[in-house]
Amino acid sequence: MRGPSVRVENCRILRFNETHVAITFDLYASDEESYLGDVYLRTHFGLVGLLSPNMQEREFGWIGFTVGAPSSEYPTKSYTIYNFTFVYGWTAEMEPVPLPKKWVENATLTVYMTDTWGNWNKNDTAAPYIKIVSRAPETVYEGDSVTLYVLVSDWSEISNVTLRYFDGAAWHSVNATFDETTHLYYAVIPPYTAGTTIKCSVYAEDAYGNGASYSDEYYTYTVIPECPLSIVIIILLTLATASIILIKKKIYGAIDLNQQ
Repeated sequence: MRGPSVRVENCRILRFNETHVAITFDLYASDEESYLGDVYLRTHFGLVGLLSPNMQEREFGWIGFTVGAPSSEYPTKSYTIYNFTFVYGWTAEMEPVPLPKKWVENATLTVYMTDTWGNWNKNDTAAPYIKIVSRAPETVYEGDSVTLYVLVSDWSEISNVTLRYFDGAAWHSVNATFDETTHLYYAVIPPYTAGTTIKCSVYAEDAYGNGASYSDEYYTYTVIPECPLSIVIIILLTLATASIILIKKKIYGAIDLNQQ
């Protein structure tokens, strides 16, 4: 089970000064397999965390600032909160906490939600990671179909992986298939004539619409002519003949030495 689906929209800073910050956003959460919330959290579905790489000076800065995400009064599979306001800057005794401006710079606001089985998930704004890991066959001859194996990873569920390739005349698209054994996606490029150079690019998208393309240089290969069978036979015969001649020379050389 993958946990609730969490989406954050219309996130904006309402107020900020050297003692507190107020951020508001719309929160959408749902779970198709279970109910939202954990029995141990009781009044909350999860947590909202503000984290910035500039909080090193703060004690335990790596955990950022966290508040609870309130739950509904009754068990539910979906929940929406408009204008949810994240406020931080006071202690439980309402004492102001110093909040330097740089602590909010480059900060991320993350909502962690759980279902009743303890499966956690968070809002996802990051695109999938993509890497072409191998090609089969490595040497591509005329008549060979080529299979590319692609690693795609993401915090959320992957919704689409597409291989795009250019054959010198046009771009083509092939939907990649997930392999349960290798946990890689694969797509097949049809055979091409010798001399054709294929350039490949991979696009992947997660369930929240965050998409990315393979960011390295185009993955390329060139189709080479298949070696004719007659030439292969001639090469093998030549090698065999050379081996026989070499063996004979060694034998006759040994006979000459014995006669001496």
